[in-house]
Amino acid sequence: MAWASGELARPAARSGAPAPDALAEARRLHARAGDRRGAAWAHLWWTVAKADEPGFPWQEEFTDVLRRFHEVSDRLGTAWTLHHHALTLARTDGTDGVDRTGGTDERRREADRLFEGALSLFEEADCPHGRAWTMLEYALRSPAHRFLNGEWAAEIRHVFHGIGDEAGEAWVDLAEAGRYPGGEPPYELACRYPAALLDTLGWTEAGDPLIPRAARDTQPEPRPGFPRPGDRDRPDDFRAHVRLTLLDDIPVPDVPARIALQVVPGPGHPWSTVPLPPLTARAASLGHAEIDPPHGVPADGAEFRFTPHRPGSHRLRFTVEDPATGTVLQRVEAEIDVVPSDPGPHRPTAATPAPRPASARRA
Repeated sequence: MAWASGELARPAARSGAPAPDALAEARRLHARAGDRRGAAWAHLWWTVAKADEPGFPWQEEFTDVLRRFHEVSDRLGTAWTLHHHALTLARTDGTDGVDRTGGTDERRREADRLFEGALSLFEEADCPHGRAWTMLEYALRSPAHRFLNGEWAAEIRHVFHGIGDEAGEAWVDLAEAGRYPGGEPPYELACRYPAALLDTLGWTEAGDPLIPRAARDTQPEPRPGFPRPGDRDRPDDFRAHVRLTLLDDIPVPDVPARIALQVVPGPGHPWSTVPLPPLTARAASLGHAEIDPPHGVPADGAEFRFTPHRPGSHRLRFTVEDPATGTVLQRVEAEIDVVPSDPGPHRPTAATPAPRPASARRA
């Protein structure tokens, strides 16, 4: 129960929203069960989730976590504690009142010592994932270490490649290239990580990335159907479209009308040969109308009830998301004309898309 509680809380950090309260509860459950190792890991992830908060006493917490891992002889836990302690130390400017290591040079020397300790333990524990991430952060945070080794990026990329971690290689590419133009993250990162996590990516004044901590928790694979660069210029056969169909008569005020939403992949789209993933379609009225339910699942046949409260043109917005990552795949708007009275039977027809589509990624 305690391990499950902690592991269920960690995906929140990968979506850009850490859940320290849930991690604190996991820590209490481990302690109640007498599981010192589990309590140490839950304490570490709780500390990591809060380490970047202003005024958080991370020095004391990392020291306490380190003591806990030493007591149970957990080298891997010790290595990750040193890694995150060094990362916090290297990123702080000493103005938050909790860094007691002295000036910038002293903080850098202490961070270097911790990074080197983490590297040594990751090598002893045969953990190339931790070793690669520590090498990358060490190089980014310590210019002297980076410049002494002109092949630093190639060496780190080689370690990531050896474990099949293409996401790790993409972070090395970003570290070499610097701030990306246009505000859009590189494809190799965007197709693997939730947009909310990438939104937390920061940059130093020197142009080095401040990589989100949660990025190193997994080796994410590309999401099926995620648009590649240039997809907007691809033929429709390679796209997936949102189709809206009005199932009832011409809408009149205060009478519900059903609208069906389908995600229709073109014959060249990856989803054309496999069942649709469990996407979520969210509906919203942009005028004097109600739409219910607020969301549906296209793979199960998403159907909404549209109830206008006055005649005229009504605008509706539908957003298709991947609930596993929180990524918006496509957003469309449609206009439906509501007449003052029922003009008679009307066969089902596709709702008319708004002439100006909302800007969003396409599914």
